[in-house]
Amino acid sequence: MVPTPPVALSRLTLPDPPVSADGPETRSGAVATGDGTGAGGTGSGTGSGSAGQGQGGGGGAVTRPEKIAGNINDARDYPIPPGGREVRRGHYVVVHMIVGVDGRARQCRVVEASPDPAADRRTCQLAEDRFRFRPARNAAGEPVAAAFGWRQDWF
Repeated sequence: MVPTPPVALSRLTLPDPPVSADGPETRSGAVATGDGTGAGGTGSGTGSGSAGQGQGGGGGAVTRPEKIAGNINDARDYPIPPGGREVRRGHYVVVHMIVGVDGRARQCRVVEASPDPAADRRTCQLAEDRFRFRPARNAAGEPVAAAFGWRQDWF
């Protein structure tokens, strides 16, 4: 035999949940496409899926930037750090930059630092000043901005 609980349980009566949306179907999301915001189909703004102009959804780079000119190969390009050039000898720095549609490097930043922070900063300056690229291209063959990485070694 099951014991009787000491307190009688009462049933709670809860109101029905509110309607998620009201109005005609084209406004409340009950049809495949409509004229309301968020309606299905292809948009007309930049980056609107594969038909857009932006880098998202098929508008981005298909090819990578290709470095076609510019070098960093002279020790005289770098200041002599405290302790001499031996501080960075045998080390490297890795930088990332954005290559614009004009083939120029911009927004360079250090992603793997060397023991010489001044040389790391100088590498970014030199890359932006000297490097030239054949820009990345999208599926339509148009030039687009894309990321590019560079490793500078010191011997």
